[in-house]
Amino acid sequence: AKKTLKDMLMYLKQIFAYAVEDGYLARNPADSRRIAIPSKKESEREALSYADYADILHHLPMLREKDALYLALPMFTGMRRGETLALKYSDIDTDSGCIHIRRSATYPAQNQPVISTPKSKAGERTIPILEQLLPFLPDRHDDAYIFPGENGETEPWSHQQVVNTWNRITRQIDMH
Repeated sequence: AKKTLKDMLMYLKQIFAYAVEDGYLARNPADSRRIAIPSKKESEREALSYADYADILHHLPMLREKDALYLALPMFTGMRRGETLALKYSDIDTDSGCIHIRRSATYPAQNQPVISTPKSKAGERTIPILEQLLPFLPDRHDDAYIFPGENGETEPWSHQQVVNTWNRITRQIDMH
């Protein structure tokens, strides 16, 4: 991220400034004009074509129930991976036709998920449930995670479970 790069450069400038002050260096190499922080991301991701999207949807019924739900949620709602993994049954309100996004899962410490609120207030939102998603949704309303970890329903899938699920899905259907 651009801010991370700026922070790193600031720390390097400070460290080298101390080295110059203590006589270890003649000048601060971090002050060079050749050090530039890129202003834009170098590559942009392209969305699936409608034909590829339709092909994946057509093949969803071939998958295990949880695997199909894991793909259907982001495909029909635009939810991010972390939001999908942190979803609880109680977040799905089929009576009012909404899914409430209240948390997200990340994996900073290797395999175990860390649950937190979305990065911004805009991340906490309510998403309408499309009719096409209804057949994939479970009919359960407790506070357990929809994608439960190996230790039961008190935490979401581990990173390894996510990887294993994705590998299983891509062996069964073409994800384009």
